[in-house]
Amino acid sequence: MSNLEPLKNFVEMIDSHYDNVFSYFDYRINNGFLEGLNNKIKTIKEVAYGYKDKEYFRLKILQLCGDLPRP
Repeated sequence: MSNLEPLKNFVEMIDSHYDNVFSYFDYRINNGFLEGLNNKIKTIKEVAYGYKDKEYFRLKILQLCGDLPRP
């Protein structure tokens, strides 16, 4: 195995994801908002241990993410 093997693997990975990686430079859109939203939902999920109703969990997500008024 040569010392260039990790570099070859990196180039292959970039090549296989070229369109997705470089589309940001064409459209200037990223997924930062969705990553933040997912992190917020994950935090709600951790706090929600013991919720027995999926609908209540859904309502908590909507409330804390801004779609429902807080009490």
